[in-house]
Amino acid sequence: MEMSDLEGPEVGTLIGTGIGGMETFEQQTRVMIERGADRLSPFFIPMMIANMAAGLTAIHTGAKGPNSCTVTACAAGSHAIGDAFRLVQRGYATAMICGGRKLLSLLYHLLVSVRQKLYLLATKSRLVPVDHSIEIAMGLSWEKVLVS
Repeated sequence: MEMSDLEGPEVGTLIGTGIGGMETFEQQTRVMIERGADRLSPFFIPMMIANMAAGLTAIHTGAKGPNSCTVTACAAGSHAIGDAFRLVQRGYATAMICGGRKLLSLLYHLLVSVRQKLYLLATKSRLVPVDHSIEIAMGLSWEKVLVS
């Protein structure tokens, strides 16, 4: 089935994210610190909204059916696919564009460090340095990094 075979209202978008907008938040925080608040993007808030991925996908594809997002950490993409399936199953849409996005930005290092600190608190163990470049090259998400 091709998009041209369907009418816009028959097609929806549902895209999940683990946290939504953190890369934008980090970039704009840097802008404010380095260049001042008057240099912040007027699109700062709209770019941070978690459902922007689904909204922009709908705009670019012409989908005018159900539009939503899931924000359920690592499971967001799977939840988006399941929710999209149920929308089609129940007749709210003929087809859904769905999926998810992992958080791999400059915050990756911060999140891994926080994860290590939590592990330390939980086990009273010592921190183990993590080679972030290896995880990024392998495509691992921060929550799958193992510390011992």
